[in-house]
Amino acid sequence: MNSESADDDPSFRIISRVYPTSTETLKGLQDEPLVVRQEWPGGRVDTVRIVNPERSYQIPTFVFWDETVTPGQQGLIKEAFDEMFDEIGFDKTQLNFFGNWHEEEYKDKDGKLIPHKSIEWQVQSKWDNSRQKVDGDRVAYEMFNDPYQVDLPHWEVIFTNKDLCTPETNFVIGIAQPDLGTLISLKRLEAIGDIGLRGETQKTEYFMRLVMFLAYLLVVEVLPDWNNRLGRIANHLVVL
Repeated sequence: MNSESADDDPSFRIISRVYPTSTETLKGLQDEPLVVRQEWPGGRVDTVRIVNPERSYQIPTFVFWDETVTPGQQGLIKEAFDEMFDEIGFDKTQLNFFGNWHEEEYKDKDGKLIPHKSIEWQVQSKWDNSRQKVDGDRVAYEMFNDPYQVDLPHWEVIFTNKDLCTPETNFVIGIAQPDLGTLISLKRLEAIGDIGLRGETQKTEYFMRLVMFLAYLLVVEVLPDWNNRLGRIANHLVVL
């Protein structure tokens, strides 16, 4: 009987794992870094934003919306976030509304949007022509690649009136990435005829998405009296 080594057997595959030779915390806590500088064998150096679903401290929240969000919706967004931060006990000086943000030069000479230079690009570049919706998964993934996460690490919230989808679903109201941010579509919520109910339902969605990407921080670290505060927040959830 001939013996066959792992080198000769295609069913065997040896994977070599490479680790950084050094890691330096640039921003955040030493035991819970936000941004690190890593040196690798061969001399490569990376500066990366660390995603930690169990982060135990608050970082700045940046709130954006694209050109489709109306002034009335913008006002409700600001009202809802002020209310949420009060209920949670977050520091509101770390809450920043940037709206339909873009850099001064966010289009090239041909008028095309430059990557990462505007919220318009963040949403529109993930448009799925065949489905006539924005691919929410791709927007959420792009949050990790955002160079501003290295320069100004933050939690990101983006609003749009465009419909969202994922590869597995026909449409979604929102999608979240733990310790990074969330994308929320107001399109389906605007179909609610009663203005008061519509506003409360939208606030509910904001609460739910915030809980989804900050679950550990909210439940374990920040809110020892979570059950009491959750009762007040549940007033918004009941409309669902």
